[in-house]
Amino acid sequence: MFTVLTCITEQHDLTLVGLAGLICFLASHCAMVLLDRATLSDGAVRWVWLMTAGAAGGFGIWATHFISMLAYDPGVVVGYHAGLTLVSLLVAIVATTVAVAAKIGYSRWVANMLAGVFFGAGIGLMHFSGMLAIEFPGEISWDAGYIMASVALGVALSIAAFRFADRSGRSILAKLVPTLLLTSGVVALHFTATAGVTVIPGITALDPDMLLSPALMAVTIAAVTFSLLAAGFAAAIFAVRSQARTAGAERNFKLLVQGVTDYAIYMLDPDGKVSNWNAGAERAKGYSADEIVGKDFSLFYSEEDRRTPRASSKRRGGVTARTAPPSGPMSSSIRSMTNPAR
Repeated sequence: MFTVLTCITEQHDLTLVGLAGLICFLASHCAMVLLDRATLSDGAVRWVWLMTAGAAGGFGIWATHFISMLAYDPGVVVGYHAGLTLVSLLVAIVATTVAVAAKIGYSRWVANMLAGVFFGAGIGLMHFSGMLAIEFPGEISWDAGYIMASVALGVALSIAAFRFADRSGRSILAKLVPTLLLTSGVVALHFTATAGVTVIPGITALDPDMLLSPALMAVTIAAVTFSLLAAGFAAAIFAVRSQARTAGAERNFKLLVQGVTDYAIYMLDPDGKVSNWNAGAERAKGYSADEIVGKDFSLFYSEEDRRTPRASSKRRGGVTARTAPPSGPMSSSIRSMTNPAR
């Protein structure tokens, strides 16, 4: 524990460490927000949210790692291999995407375990591949105990984060719990693993004038990360507001339809099932909304009519609305429509 704290306070630029921590928190929160949107969606839209969560969260967490590495002072001048650095970024994005997919694709404890393991192990792989990207004259010696402890911490806290994501509730504090756990997992993994590193300098040294300034690189990466996370948050906020407006419009329309008693009004979904049934329809046909909503409209036709193409076409092909007076065509033209139990 003291070795980790010493590593942070004596071998890192604390300003950049603070910046990395802020990015990690925002990236973790963005990933959780987008995970929530993916969970509430289905079909192709779910995959869009899933990939967005993987890209935004993965990039943000990679930026946390890279800025933390820029804050690290091993006592020698270092550079970074572009190819391996890119590999570490891809690993972070893939790990986050797979973790989100596992959380959505499975249920209960299986989802939490798989998501936590994929995320924690993936972030560990990202960290060590990023360490391999460091170029400097010398060697790195690894402490196996710190490496195993770092991955264990990352996985354990990630599992807890995905577990509490199911209990986020409505309060702001409750929603922050999984974010804080995920942030703690990433931070604990990074600094515990870094504390287990010993840098053995070589004979020659890199020319500092040939390298980009760590502060400049950190600011550039932070700016790109903040922009990407802002786009992710904006998309989620827009989706929530759009969903709220749609739900409000549907609620108002339903109240309007239910308030009409002089006419029988019903609506069918694209599969021909009754989706709305007002008091006029209930009075005319004897079925309450609880009894008929969700049922196929074909039950209002006789066996002979069900076999005709015309009846089938009336029940398929899109959302349909019908109105009629309680004693009008709706009650007289369709046989077998009245509830025999009433």
